[in-house]
Amino acid sequence: MGTQAVVVHAGPLWEVQLLQGMLEEEGIQAFIPDESTKRIDPFITGANPLSTDLVVAKDDAERATALIQRHREVAEKRDEGVPPHHPPTETERLAVLGTRVRWGSILIVTAPFALYWGIQYLWGLRGGVPRPRQHGLTLAAIFLAMIFIFGFLVIVADPWEWRREY
Repeated sequence: MGTQAVVVHAGPLWEVQLLQGMLEEEGIQAFIPDESTKRIDPFITGANPLSTDLVVAKDDAERATALIQRHREVAEKRDEGVPPHHPPTETERLAVLGTRVRWGSILIVTAPFALYWGIQYLWGLRGGVPRPRQHGLTLAAIFLAMIFIFGFLVIVADPWEWRREY
């Protein structure tokens, strides 16, 4: 008679592989069904493509679950001293946006994006937010993007009919 298999953990493939190695070091035979398929094309395996099961024999399920729980507790203790991730401040967000504006204003093709980000940048400055570093350079980049767009429109649309042939 065959041994019944039990799912002891479900999660991303990298985490399940880590836990599989940990369980096998402890002498528990673990198996990941569809491991190769998940690695090559995770979306072919069904409804939740980014979740993978870790399977062990029914006899080892209780011990495996205890080991996984102990692993989680150790990881949580290790991460206790790490400060939590804080959302970026408005000045930090504007600094990133300013970098996008400056890079976007380099080419005529990306100038519309630079102008769009420039409007967001200028809108974010209202309300007394401290100006990020390289603020003047960002303003110059917004101006350059406006010149690129205006020049392109003049050349393509020719609103004043400068190229009129008589």
